[in-house]
Amino acid sequence: MMYVGAIGGINPIRPATAYWMGGAVAARRDDSVRVGYYSAALRSEREVLKFCKGAGFDRGETWYAQHTREPLRDQTLRSWKDHGVILTDESVKTTSSKPRYTLDPDFAKLLDPALVGEELGRAIKAWQDKAFDPVALSRVDAARKKAKSEVGVLVRLPPDGKERELSTGESSWILKGVIEEFCPRVMQEPRILFISQSEEKARPEDIAFLKKIKMPLDAAKLLPDCLIVDLAEDRGHFWFVEAVATDGPITESRKKEFVEWAAKGGLSPEKCRFLTAFEGRGYGPAKAALPKLAKHSYTWYLDEPDMLLSWESLPHAGGATA
Repeated sequence: MMYVGAIGGINPIRPATAYWMGGAVAARRDDSVRVGYYSAALRSEREVLKFCKGAGFDRGETWYAQHTREPLRDQTLRSWKDHGVILTDESVKTTSSKPRYTLDPDFAKLLDPALVGEELGRAIKAWQDKAFDPVALSRVDAARKKAKSEVGVLVRLPPDGKERELSTGESSWILKGVIEEFCPRVMQEPRILFISQSEEKARPEDIAFLKKIKMPLDAAKLLPDCLIVDLAEDRGHFWFVEAVATDGPITESRKKEFVEWAAKGGLSPEKCRFLTAFEGRGYGPAKAALPKLAKHSYTWYLDEPDMLLSWESLPHAGGATA
C-alpha cells in the first residue's frame, strides 16, 4: 500500500495488488515503476507480468501464494479495518473486483522513515490510545511487556506479594494474569498452593504443604498448572487452574481426575472450582477449546480481566439448577 501510495482514499488497492507483488518489484523504487505496477495490477496478473518484462526485469517469486485473496481480505484487511489502520470505500461492494482499501493517513505517518527512536515511540503510543478500545489496548500493553521480557516472568503471589519467577512463554503470562488480576477480583483471601510448569512440575515446599494439609499430590500424574485456595471463612474454595497457550483446557475427564483427588483429601466437589485461562476469546486456542470445556467450569481471558465466562446448566422450571 505504501509502494503504490494507497493513502487516504488515493490509489486504493484490492487484495490482488498485494498478492501479485514480489521482492523484484519492491526493489524497484522509481516512481515510474510504482505507477506502472499499480496500473497493471488494476487490470490483471498478465498485465503485471507484461509490465515487468517491458521494464526489463522478471517479477520472480511473489510474497503470497496464489489463491490467498480471500484470507488476505477476510482476515488481514478486515482486522486492519477494525483497528483503524485502513480506510474502506464502502461504495464498492465486497464482491467487486474494484479496489477499495487505502491506509489511514494518521497510521501512514508512523511509517515515515524519518520518525525514529523516542519520537517514534511517542507517536505509536498516541495513535494506539486514539485508535484502540480498552481490550485492544490491553493486548498491546501485554505484547509490549512480553517483548521486553527475555528472562523468566515474575509473578507476585498473594497475600504478601512475594515474587516467584516463572519460565518464559505465553502460558506463564496467562498464569501471571490469573494470579495478579483474576484472584483479587474473585477471591477474598487467595493463597497459591502450588504452581506447575514443564521445567518444574512442583516445588518441594508446595508438595510438602499439600501433604501437611492431608492432600498429598502425585506430581507424576495429577498436576493442573496452578492450585489456589480462597481461605475466607465463608468460602474455602479450591480453584484448579489451567493456563492454555496452545492446548490443555479442563475437560470432563480432567475435571473428574481433580474431583477424585480432592475427595481423597476430604474435599467435597462443591468446594472445587475449575478455571481454564486463555490469552483472549479471539485467539485460536480459545476457539478450539470451547467444545471441550467441562460443564460447571469457568473461563477467563487475559485481555478482558473484568469478565468471567461460566459454563453452567440452565435452571429447571422449579428454579433449581442441574
